[in-house]
Amino acid sequence: MKKGFWRSEWVVPIAVLIVGIAVLSVLKANFGQSVKHTTTPNPGGNLTKSTAKHKTTGSNGQSKSKNSVINAGDAMHGRPAPNFTLTNQFGKKVSLSQFKGKTVILSFIDSTCHAICPLTTEDIKTAVHLLGPKAQKNIQIIGVNANPKSTSVAAVKKYSIEHGMLHSWQYLTGSSTQLHKVWKDYYVYSGVVNGQIDHTPALYVIGPKGKEKLLYMVPSQYSSVNAESHVLAKNIAKYLPSSIKTNITPVQYHAPAKGPGNLIQLPSALSTGSAKSVTLNPRKPQLVVFFASWIPHIKEKLTRLNKYASQPGHPQVIAVDVATTEPGLKPLTKLMAQFPKLNFKVGIDKTGKVADAYHIQELTWFALKSSSGKIVWHHSEWIKMTQMSKDVKKALTQSHQ
Repeated sequence: MKKGFWRSEWVVPIAVLIVGIAVLSVLKANFGQSVKHTTTPNPGGNLTKSTAKHKTTGSNGQSKSKNSVINAGDAMHGRPAPNFTLTNQFGKKVSLSQFKGKTVILSFIDSTCHAICPLTTEDIKTAVHLLGPKAQKNIQIIGVNANPKSTSVAAVKKYSIEHGMLHSWQYLTGSSTQLHKVWKDYYVYSGVVNGQIDHTPALYVIGPKGKEKLLYMVPSQYSSVNAESHVLAKNIAKYLPSSIKTNITPVQYHAPAKGPGNLIQLPSALSTGSAKSVTLNPRKPQLVVFFASWIPHIKEKLTRLNKYASQPGHPQVIAVDVATTEPGLKPLTKLMAQFPKLNFKVGIDKTGKVADAYHIQELTWFALKSSSGKIVWHHSEWIKMTQMSKDVKKALTQSHQ
């Protein structure tokens, strides 16, 4: 799912979710209770509480926020979580009801997503890790496939492997009919928009008695994972047995302070060579390619990029691994070891702040920076290198006019 869709095509999914919650509110009101759900679309690219400030752009093109983009979760007031039975990544039938007695983290994940879903996955992984081994025994992570086109067991298994979750969760899928029923029960929209999968990035926390406790809309900022996972961990801890003691200290979210117009130093991903850092230079034309090791066929794609970078007349190529979407650094290290000679440098964006500063919407993302420190061309996904060469030259020429 492209993050960029949230700005224009989110009317339907948000309406579905809010209408669903509104229905619950009416039902609860009849029994002297109320359900409060005040999420609204944020032009900055994420869904946050209506009290959050909109994301703005600074003079250097960097992202700034007057208020935190972190979602503290909306209370669900104990609606019984609708049960379902689907098939996990190993081909076995799994029901939500079998995990009563545990706190369940239920998310809706597109099995082919290169945008928000890897962030959701890392939010959950990090939060559960923060809670420690004793807490983990009382937690069950469940993902429900939110892709109406890629519903095979092989698809959810592939995603689980790519993101280091094969034995850490139950990633469930089923027939189109089965999945649509679950989406409907949880007020999740999923559909195809302009040929791309678009879905509600909902994350539910379900208590040990099988009742919904909290609903999150995961932030789309790549730099939000650390702060968001701490908030999620702290809230999950409320529903764990009292015998389990946790000490989760909130982490403040800070928007990127530097953008394309600033000098940025990143640690190098390459073990060879004397350079331990990679420089994004605002006074030098550079083609910055944001990627991750789990991108399908990434070796072949980087091989093509390497050939492009070796040719004269092109701007310097810098590849940046967005580490906040990675299951760890080992997959990147293994990938880089397959390239004895690279014609471009590879940096690691450990915090995701560079990705946010360059306003990337999904992985992979190409951003062409001129010598004036401005982004003059960008492109999502991989295109033919011959076409990219033409586009890059044209954009640089126009930037000097």
